[in-house]
Amino acid sequence: MTFSKKHFICLTLFLMLMISIPEPLQADVQKTGDTVSLPSSSPSQIIRNVIVQIEPESRLNDKYKKLAEALIEVKPGDIFSEEKIDASASLLRLTNRFENVHIEKIATAFGMDILFILTPHALIKDIKINKAYPLFTKDVEKVMTISVGDPFVFSTLAEQVELISRLYIKEGYIMPRVTLTAHKLERDSAYVVQVSIAKGAFQTLGKLDFKGNTAFSDTRLSLHMKSFRTSFYIGHGGRFRESVFLKGIENLIRFYRKKGYADVSITHQFNKNDLKNHVVNAVITIEEGPQYMIEDIDGNDEFFDRTLEKDLVFFEKGNKYNLGLRKSVQNIKTRYMDKGYPDISVKIMEEKAVTVEGEKRKLSISIHEGKQVIVDHVAIQGNTFFSDKKILKQVLTSPPSLFHAGVFLQETLSADMMAIKSLYLNDGFNDVEVSEKLAWKEDHVHVTVTLIIKEGTRTIVSFVQTEGDQLLSQESFLKTISMTPGTPFVKQMLSKDENELAAAIAEKGYPHVKVKGKAIISEDKKESVIIYRIDKGTYVKMGGIFLGGNFRTKEKVIQKELEMKSGEPFSLKKMVTAQKNTRDLNIFQSVRFKTIGIKENSDTVHLLADVIESPPYHMNAGAGYESQRGLYMHGKIGDQNLFGLNKKGWLSYESSEIGHRTETGLMDHRFLGYRTDAALTLYSERQQEFNQTFETRTRGATLGFTRKEGRYFTTGLNFKLERREQIYDEYPDETDINDSFFDLRTVFVTTPAISYDSRDGFVRPKKGALSTFSVDISRGLTNEIDNFYKLYLDNRYYYSPLSWLTFALLCRTGYLIPAGTNTDVPKDQLIYLGGTASVRGFRENRLEYDDNGDPIGGKAAVNTSIEARFEVGYSIELALFYDTGTLFDTPFYDSHEHVRHTVGTGIRYLTPIGPIGFLYGSKINPRSDEGRDQFHFSIGYTF
Repeated sequence: MTFSKKHFICLTLFLMLMISIPEPLQADVQKTGDTVSLPSSSPSQIIRNVIVQIEPESRLNDKYKKLAEALIEVKPGDIFSEEKIDASASLLRLTNRFENVHIEKIATAFGMDILFILTPHALIKDIKINKAYPLFTKDVEKVMTISVGDPFVFSTLAEQVELISRLYIKEGYIMPRVTLTAHKLERDSAYVVQVSIAKGAFQTLGKLDFKGNTAFSDTRLSLHMKSFRTSFYIGHGGRFRESVFLKGIENLIRFYRKKGYADVSITHQFNKNDLKNHVVNAVITIEEGPQYMIEDIDGNDEFFDRTLEKDLVFFEKGNKYNLGLRKSVQNIKTRYMDKGYPDISVKIMEEKAVTVEGEKRKLSISIHEGKQVIVDHVAIQGNTFFSDKKILKQVLTSPPSLFHAGVFLQETLSADMMAIKSLYLNDGFNDVEVSEKLAWKEDHVHVTVTLIIKEGTRTIVSFVQTEGDQLLSQESFLKTISMTPGTPFVKQMLSKDENELAAAIAEKGYPHVKVKGKAIISEDKKESVIIYRIDKGTYVKMGGIFLGGNFRTKEKVIQKELEMKSGEPFSLKKMVTAQKNTRDLNIFQSVRFKTIGIKENSDTVHLLADVIESPPYHMNAGAGYESQRGLYMHGKIGDQNLFGLNKKGWLSYESSEIGHRTETGLMDHRFLGYRTDAALTLYSERQQEFNQTFETRTRGATLGFTRKEGRYFTTGLNFKLERREQIYDEYPDETDINDSFFDLRTVFVTTPAISYDSRDGFVRPKKGALSTFSVDISRGLTNEIDNFYKLYLDNRYYYSPLSWLTFALLCRTGYLIPAGTNTDVPKDQLIYLGGTASVRGFRENRLEYDDNGDPIGGKAAVNTSIEARFEVGYSIELALFYDTGTLFDTPFYDSHEHVRHTVGTGIRYLTPIGPIGFLYGSKINPRSDEGRDQFHFSIGYTF
C-alpha cells in the first residue's frame, strides 16, 4: 500500500481538527443549581444522546424510566435548547414522582449528550396504627397530613406526632405519647409507617355545679349534659371532653328556649387544679331571663293556633334585641300573604309580671287578616300563534277549583308572565312582550286578570354553516346542534349549540377548540342565518398512562378500567369515565387523576393515576338472636383483592338453632373483561327450620352472573348443582308419599332473574320501589320429583308523605309448576308461610298446619303486608302493620285456600347498620286450636 500526498494532507487536517476541539466542557462549563450550562459564547449544537439514569437501583426503575422518557421534550437530533430542558425538568417535578432531578449537559465533538439523573421518591406503602381506641383508625388518619401512596419524607413524621397528640388531648387525654417509626421495604423501595399511641391518663368530669337556675333543678339540668352521663359509675363523669361539654351547653340553651326562656344566657368555668386525680370541676352560670308565654292568638280564621305557633322562632333561636319577635311577626305575615291576604296586620301585645316562679312576659298576638283576594277569571289577549288553552297551561294564577284555592298573588302572576314569555322565546319570538291588566270588583276581593301578549315576529333559521376548521361531517354537525334549518331561532340556544359543537370536536382530540356562533337576522326578522366560527387549536393525542400507589393491584386491572390507549385522540369524556370506572372497583380508598400537557398546551397529554388501596383482608364475626333462626353465631374471612386481580375470595361459617352452613366462594367483577360479576360458591348446609318435621341436608356449588343494566335494573343468571336429602324426625304415616322423597337426590337448577331497584337507601328505605322476578328451572338428575318450575315475584314500595312517617308495602307471590308427568313435590321444595319474614303473628312456617300441628306447605302462595313506620326521635321507630297470607294446592292435605290475616305493632331501635326490632302480631279470627298472638325479634327490616 502506498501513502500518497493526498492522504498525508487529509490526515494532517484531521489531527489539527481534533486538537482544536475542547474536551467535554471540563474547564468551560458553568454549574447552576442542579444543571450544567454551556457558556454563553458556545454555539448551538445538535443533541446527540438523551440519557435517563434512575438512582438508586430498584425493581421499579423501568417504570420510572418510561415515565421520564415520555415527559422529556428534548430528543436526539434536536437543536440544543435550554428552554426545552428546563421545561422537561419542570414536568418531571410536576409528577411528584421524583425527589431529585439532576441534569448534566456534556458537549462532545459529535454533539450534546443530555444526562437526566433522577432519584424517585420512596413511597408510603402502608400506615399501621396501634391502640387507637376509643377512636377509630380513620379518625387518626383524618388528622394526619400523610397517607398511603404519598412520597415518604422523614421530616414530616414529627408533624404527625404533634397532630395526633393534639387529637387525643382534645379527646380528654392529658399527656398522650405518640411514636412514629418508619421501616423501609427494600423490594418495593417503600416505607411502612408505624404509629404507636400510648394514651395515658384522661381527665374526668368531677363536680358539676349550676348557679342562677330557679326554674329547673340541678338534677334535671344535668340530664341534658351528655358529658355528665358518659360513665357507668354513679357520681363519676367519665372521660371529660370539652367539645362534648360545650354541646351539652347548647342542649341546655335549647331546653330553656323550648320552655319559653328565649333570653337565656349560659356561661361556664372550669377548675382543673386537681392535677393528681385529673379531675375537672365545672360551674355553669345561668341567667334565665323572663319566661315567654303565649296567652292568646286571636283574629286568625284562616290558620289554627298550632300552625301559627310554628312561626314563632324565638322559642328556638332566642330573642336577642327582640329580633326573634320581629322575625316571628314577619313569618306570620308571609304565611298569610302566601294565602292571598295582602292587607294582613299582626301585632304582639305584651304584659310583664313578676311571680314567685320568676319574671313572665305574657304575649297576646292580635291578627287582622283583611280580605283574601280571589281570582275571578284569567283572560288572554293578543295571542295568535298559541291557543289560550296552551298558554293557560303555563299559568298558575287561576280561579278556585277542586284542587286550587284561587287566591291572587302578585309574585305568582309575575312568574306566570315569565313562563309565557319563555314559551314564546323558545319558539322563535325573540321580541315578545307580556303585560298584565287587573280589573277589581267593588268589594276589592275579586279580581279579573288579563294577560296581554305582543307576539312580535317569529324568526326561523334559514341556513347554518361553519367557517374555519372543518372537523365534523355535515350530518354530524346538524345532529349536534339544536337550531337547524327550519327550526325557530332562539338567542339563548346559540351559546348552548356553541358548547355542544365544542364538546363534539374536543372528543376528536382538540380540547382547546374554540367555537363562536354569530346570527344574522333579516330586516323583517323572519329569517336568521347562523355561522359558527371554529378554531380547532392544537391536536392532542394520548401519551403515556402511568400508575402509582398500586402496590398490590396489578396494572392490567386498572388499565382495563381506563379504556384509553396511547396515540389515540385525547378525550376528556373518556378521562372522566375512566376515573369513575376506577373508583367503582371498590378496592381503592381514593383515586386521583393528574394530566400533564393540557395546561402546557402540549400536543401530547400524559395521565398519572394515583390510587390508595383499601385494606384487602376483612374479617367479621357476630352472635345474636332472631325469631327466625333462634340463637346464632357467624364468622367470615376474605380478601377483596385476591392476588391483586380485583377478585373477591371468602370463607364463612354460620351456626344457629335451625342448623349450620359452611361456604367458600370466589367472585370476579369483570368476567371475561365485561362489566359482569361472576361468583362461584361451594357450600354445605344442614337445616331444620322451626316447627318443621324434617331436616334438609345439602351440598353443592353455584355459579352466578349478575349485571347492572342502567341505573335501576339488574339482571342475573344462576346455576346450581346440589345433592339434597330429606331426613324425617319420624317416618310419615301417609302411604301415598313417594319413596323417592327419602332418597339422596341430585338436582340441577337454572335461575334467570331481573330486578328493579329505585330505593333511596338499602338499610332504611324511605321512598322508591324494589321489584324482583325469578324462575327456578329445576331438573332432578337422579329422579323426577325435582322436575318443576318455581316462579317468584317480590314487589316492595316505600312512600314517605312526612319526614317522620314512612309507609312500606309488600306483595310477594310464589308458584310451583311440576314438569312433565311428575305431580309429586317433596316437602323441602314446597312454599311455607308464617313467621317473622312473612305473616307476623304466626309461629315460623305455621300459617297452615295439619291435625298433628305440623306445618303445611303449598305449591303456590301469596303474602302481602302494609306497614306504617313512625320515627319518634332518639333513634326509636314505632310500627303498625297488617299482614295477609294464603297457600294454594297443599299436597296430601285438604284445601286450605283461604286468607289468614294479622295486625300488630312493634318498636325498633335504629342503628347505622340497620334497625333492631321487637314486634308483636295478633291473628284476626284465630282458630280454636292455635294461639292468638306471637312475638318476633328481628335484626333489620322484614321487608
